[in-house]
Amino acid sequence: MIEKGVLLREGNDICIPLLWREKELLLYTSDGYTNKCWRLPKEFCGLRVKEILSLSTVNPDQILNSILLSNESITLSLKKQKALIIVFDG
Repeated sequence: MIEKGVLLREGNDICIPLLWREKELLLYTSDGYTNKCWRLPKEFCGLRVKEILSLSTVNPDQILNSILLSNESITLSLKKQKALIIVFDG
């Protein structure tokens, strides 16, 4: 699924903005992935990660330490059937 040129869903992996919240992304994977790069929606470009909220048993601090954030993308790894919300500062 692509919205405004940004991939939001690939197979069973999703990275979608929470439209009812400001500057938050929901990420979920059913199979897990390593070093997956998601292009950020335009309104998230240039922002910093403020907080990670776990919706499963994943340790948010481990994820925060492994995130690579560029001006236009975010790269991270998630184990299978994990979900989290990334809150951006801005």
